[in-house]
Parts: sequence; C-alpha cells; structure tokens
Amino acid sequence: MAPLGAGVTPRLIQLAGPSESGKTLLAERLVQILPGPVAYLKWTHHALPAERPLSDTARTGQASLLAGPDGAVIRAVRQRPILYRTAVTLFADYAWLIIEGDKTGPLPKILLGANDPSLVGSLWVMPHPPAWVPKDAAYRETIPLTPTSASRLADYIASRADRLSVPAFAAFALFTGES
Repeated sequence: MAPLGAGVTPRLIQLAGPSESGKTLLAERLVQILPGPVAYLKWTHHALPAERPLSDTARTGQASLLAGPDGAVIRAVRQRPILYRTAVTLFADYAWLIIEGDKTGPLPKILLGANDPSLVGSLWVMPHPPAWVPKDAAYRETIPLTPTSASRLADYIASRADRLSVPAFAAFALFTGES
C-alpha cells in the first residue's frame, strides 16, 4: 500500500451539528459551487438497512463491499481511520470530500448550531456565538439554515476553503499519528 498522502488529493470539509440544522442543505450547495469534482460521505446515527435474510450478502458476513453497475456500498465496522482511509482512497481523483456528521471526530469542522466547546471547530455557525469562539471563527446565522442562508454560507465557505478544509493526508495524521 502506498504511504499516506501519496496520490491523495482531496481536501476535506466536514459539516456537523444537530439534526435538522441544515447540514445536508449546505452540503448540496457546496457540491454545486466548489471547483473540481466533489465527493460526499455521510455519517449517520441511524441503523443502515438490513440485508435481505438469506441473501448471499447476508450469509457471507457483516463486512462487505457490494458493487454493481451503478456504484458500490460498503458495510463494515464503523472505525474512523479505516472508513476515512477507504473513502479518501475511493475518491482520490476528487478535489473535495465533504463529510457530513461525525461531530465528535478529530477533524476540524464547520459546526452548525453546536454550542459545545469540547468539539473541534474551524467555523462556528450560530445566531449568537459564545465568547469562547474566536471572532474569526464565528459566522452569525440563524439555525436551521434556509435555502438562502445555506447559499450565503456556502459562498463564504468556498471563498475560505483553504482555511476551512484539511488535506486528506493531514487528516490521516490526526487519526494515526503518521505524518
């Protein structure tokens, strides 16, 4: 396997916050305006649909990669380093990987309405950011986002994408200690 960061080009932008805060609306807008191809990874707290009982996929185990003419689905144990490495490898030819969810993960993220100083935030989006949020990391906006406010925020993020994103190889270092 190639060393971490070898040939890996996407920059990661992570969006996190409570349900119904506008994360998906913002992700949809970012996909439209970021330069270059954009991939998307969604973390969910909902259980994934079960395989049909007695199907060949169900009988062969819980970890699988199901590939078909219209794409692929991965079912594996939810381990951040493995899933992020797999996603970045699959999307190595993309310029961007937008990650929605996984708010307690170690990556810097754009937090929509999350008022928790223990989270790793590069931008805090809320109507009244608390005093502990640095002024240059605060974006005042009502949550949940509307289509108009999501577009405005996406334009702001895209104009600062280098500061609000992290190269894939740097993300791996956060998970593994490798550099």
